[in-house]
Amino acid sequence: MILETEADTVLSGKTGWANAPDPMAGWFVGYEERGSDVYYFATEIDMKREADIPKRRSITLRTLAVLDDLSVR
Repeated sequence: MILETEADTVLSGKTGWANAPDPMAGWFVGYEERGSDVYYFATEIDMKREADIPKRRSITLRTLAVLDDLSVR
């Protein structure tokens, strides 16, 4: 699913949440296209409370931003 588009960058992904084990597992998987480069990601975190829900995506976006800081292309 396309989540964001900006200039030559497209972020696609899907979140999920397994509420059976303790702690629960939350994930965000997908890829980011930057021009002709593609970066795949899979982020999994322990979900201990509802406040953890947005962390799946924010952790991933901060990690992808490091690629810009490192000039990885």
